[in-house]
Amino acid sequence: MKYLLLLYISFITSVQCQAQAIYVPNTRAVLINDDAIHLYLKFRNEPDSIRSAIQMLNNAVTIDYNYYFAWANKLSFECKLKEYDSALNTSQRMARIFSDNIDLVFFSGLLEFKTGHNTEAIAIFNGLIKQYSKLHDNNDNSDHIKTALLNKAIALKLLDKAAESKKILTDLSNKEKDPAVKKHINSYITKTKEKIINDMIDEK
Repeated sequence: MKYLLLLYISFITSVQCQAQAIYVPNTRAVLINDDAIHLYLKFRNEPDSIRSAIQMLNNAVTIDYNYYFAWANKLSFECKLKEYDSALNTSQRMARIFSDNIDLVFFSGLLEFKTGHNTEAIAIFNGLIKQYSKLHDNNDNSDHIKTALLNKAIALKLLDKAAESKKILTDLSNKEKDPAVKKHINSYITKTKEKIINDMIDEK
């Protein structure tokens, strides 16, 4: 059950497709992406190696501008280096390229807050709340409804609307049967705005 934005480091072969059913990434870009991941895994959190991996990923997206996983890995590495201004720029570019991915807009909002662009962040999350409400109203898939409601509750918390957020979270928690998911939902009731932002960015 997917409740959160998950931008992840992934190995991917040339036969794997992205969101578009007919899209197949450029083989050379895939190989460069995989080499960047191998470099990261070899040296882990060594900053120079992460920067080298980012440069490799820059080459990958130059070759294939629509290669989502190379962009996602680049964003992940920038967050690991705590280069949040660069990460914000990357997330904004991704949100334009992959315009149907609402999670990217959410993550851009987090980075706007993280980099002190509060006015921009507030505008993003106000817009997202409207979108989550529409998803909830127009979707009969229970998992999608739960996802939309949780993300709406988190957005409300980030907009300092704790009471509205708590009401949604409490209702979701009361209906949830999975203890691990229930614990996850309840964690957002007590987390501060700053803790939510830092945790979700650090998950990268």
